[in-house]
Amino acid sequence: MYLDVDMVVNRDISELFEAAMEKPVWVCYDINNYLQGNIEYHKNNAGLGKDAPYFNSGMILFDMKYVRENDTKDVLIKDIQCNFDRYKLVDQDALNRYYQGNCEFIPWEIYNCPCVPYISTVVSYQKQEQLAAYAKIKEWQEREDASRLYDVTTDILNRASIIHFCTEMKPWKDRNFYLENVNLQSGYRIYSRFERLAERLLK
Repeated sequence: MYLDVDMVVNRDISELFEAAMEKPVWVCYDINNYLQGNIEYHKNNAGLGKDAPYFNSGMILFDMKYVRENDTKDVLIKDIQCNFDRYKLVDQDALNRYYQGNCEFIPWEIYNCPCVPYISTVVSYQKQEQLAAYAKIKEWQEREDASRLYDVTTDILNRASIIHFCTEMKPWKDRNFYLENVNLQSGYRIYSRFERLAERLLK
């Protein structure tokens, strides 16, 4: 398993290692870029088909036997060398292109949950389609039609086994940002608990 350094594992994830992998890689949908309205832009950079989903490379469970037998590392390095100027999220774009149509998507809410605001069009969030992209939220607010929107950030972050601090604002350097944003405080509390533990262990 690969994890970005700006992730916190909040619960036991051993089930991922115990399940049989039918595809060579398990990944999570890139919900952050979807909310930002950038998903089609990145899909185009990666050369993905119109209907192909785009994943975030912060958490990946690899079938290492497949990696070794298919020279995946060398293929990816060569692709990045050829397309470096084209790719905007270099490793992520290359991985999406390489594993297109050959990856298993697992719930981002559980295994790669960005610590960002989540606004739903229903009171009780159940599925991704109920989340409003940020541009849509702004559009509704400008029309003074925001009564249909519900902040479900705390609910989603509290469900997550792996929280991803994938934006430019990081809890170890931008504490005030998280303390001042009430809906992100649940994610920050999880991070700070591990930070305190690390400080004790390093004494």
